[in-house]
Amino acid sequence: ICFSLTMPTPDQIQTLPWLAFSLKMSPTEHAWDMLGRCIHQRQPQLITVAQLQAALIQE
Repeated sequence: ICFSLTMPTPDQIQTLPWLAFSLKMSPTEHAWDMLGRCIHQRQPQLITVAQLQAALIQE
């Protein structure tokens, strides 16, 4: 995990393409769902925990 002591500028922040409030899922659940969809689309499929960790960092 990387940490930064500086705050990102608004142009460095990626926003989610849906509303922040939903009756079905919280913003955190939406973020995990988006990551999960990206990871499942990867070819070839990830096999090890190290590959999964690297893929999550890339996304």
